[in-house]
Amino acid sequence: MATRSTLHIMTKDWNGTQWYDLYRHWDGYPEVTGAVLAKLIKQSDDTDELLRKVLQVNTGKYLNKKDYCWELTSSEHDDREWSYEIRPKTIKVTQKLLDTKGTEVVRFDGNYQQYRDYIAGLLKPYYKRVKEWKKNINQKGTA
Repeated sequence: MATRSTLHIMTKDWNGTQWYDLYRHWDGYPEVTGAVLAKLIKQSDDTDELLRKVLQVNTGKYLNKKDYCWELTSSEHDDREWSYEIRPKTIKVTQKLLDTKGTEVVRFDGNYQQYRDYIAGLLKPYYKRVKEWKKNINQKGTA
């Protein structure tokens, strides 16, 4: 089953505030999409550059992968589970619970540094498990 997500990026230019909406069909949870966004945010000076990098990911010109496909959309997708709203200095992550009510829960709302810390906290158990797996593989290889 795919974990769908939407990405809403606010940019500002001479014409005022503009919102860009993107949709991703799979791997929308914070441990994948959220981690990619944290990396892109860290490497971007502003939300305009972030938007360009997100769109470049789709072509494989950034991160050397084409599996992070976001597509521009003009509407909110009702089937999405995760939503990322990125403003010039803050990010809000919302999860739509898979219950019959469609309850939405804010999982994170803060600045970019706090967001990177939030993602690092989510990924810490995964890094620990990978380290343990590598250790077990090495021990089996030498036995």
